[in-house]
Order: sequence, then structure tokens, then C-alpha cells
Amino acid sequence: MMKRTIIDICAMTSFIIVVMLGASALRVYFTRESTIKENRDWMQKVIEDEVIKQIKFMMPKETGGVNVGNKTN
Repeated sequence: MMKRTIIDICAMTSFIIVVMLGASALRVYFTRESTIKENRDWMQKVIEDEVIKQIKFMMPKETGGVNVGNKTN
């Protein structure tokens, strides 16, 4: 009787450990996915801001006539 009780306790402990490890693995997976999504959203915003800044930097301050070479206007 005592031997059976020890085996039952060991089996239950093993089952609980496996369930806890599974829950921990799922938590790490979902946390990692949300972190990746946050980083991706942040990087997208930084790229959009930088592109807008570069376009504004490269645009001329004012527009003038078009140089068409030796053609007279």
C-alpha cells in the first residue's frame, strides 16, 4: 500500500511539473510574439518618419522655371 502511494505522489508531481513547464513555454511564446510586434510597429514608425524627413530635406526650398537648354521662352 505504501509503495503504491509513493508512486502516485511521484506521478502527480511529474504531471504538475509538465503542466507548469507547458504553461511557462506558452507564456514565453506569447510574450515574445507581442514584443516582436511592438518592435515591428516601432521600426515602421521610425522608417516612415525618416522617409518624410529625407523627402523634405531633398525638396528644393522654392520652385523656379525649368531649364530647357538653349530654347528661348
